[in-house]
Amino acid sequence: MKAMQKNLLRPLIVLCIAISALEISVAGNSISDTSDERNIKPKLSETAQQGKVLFTACSACHNSDLTPAVAPPMFAIQKRYKRAYSKQQEFVERLVSFVQKPTENKAMMKRAVQKKGLMPKGIVNLTEDELLKVATYIYEEKFKYPCEHWRNAVNDAEKSSKGPDSHIEKDIKMLKRFCS
Repeated sequence: MKAMQKNLLRPLIVLCIAISALEISVAGNSISDTSDERNIKPKLSETAQQGKVLFTACSACHNSDLTPAVAPPMFAIQKRYKRAYSKQQEFVERLVSFVQKPTENKAMMKRAVQKKGLMPKGIVNLTEDELLKVATYIYEEKFKYPCEHWRNAVNDAEKSSKGPDSHIEKDIKMLKRFCS
């Protein structure tokens, strides 16, 4: 009788251990914290991983923590390009085309061009193959919210005699929503 009870309890114990392990795994991956989906990083493709290594060529200017901002944060660039080109191939091709030969007509970040000027031609010294890898990384990565960039923009607008415009009002909303 005791042997039969042991045999019945083993599967139950194994099931309890498996459920506990699953709960730990889920908590460790921040799946339980849905307040910030940017905590969950997707696995990057091999091409994107190679692009991530080369991304420093971009992050020198497109760094959301720079004060004053030199260029728009990559979070905003990615968002704007994805809105216009949702398919990865077109996103990558358009971004590479702009970086290779920046023009005001091709610029997606019109306000940034007005405020900071057009990205200098030839500033990124990467081959086309390397640019394709970086653009793939930019498409796949989940960039952190540019909280410092938004804070600085709001602070600058408050100091300005012009006051906040619609873009700054949007920054205020994003700051409150994502950067409490």
